[in-house]
Amino acid sequence: MTSVNVTAVTNTVTVTEGDTTVVTVTTAGPQGPAGAAGDATGLPAGGDPGSILVKTTNANYAADWVATLDGGTFF
Repeated sequence: MTSVNVTAVTNTVTVTEGDTTVVTVTTAGPQGPAGAAGDATGLPAGGDPGSILVKTTNANYAADWVATLDGGTFF
């Protein structure tokens, strides 16, 4: 006998022979919408070779790329 239980979240199909369960397959519900695209590094986009990353405010993660005067010296 095959029993099928379908809900909004999971779908389960169980196959039995006599009193023995032969196979049970459970699948998750539909995939939700994709999240917003982002940069996994957490760095702001842009920046040219020789630019440096600097804090722009006291807020967390507030940073941006700034060009150096001579294209690379920053100390």
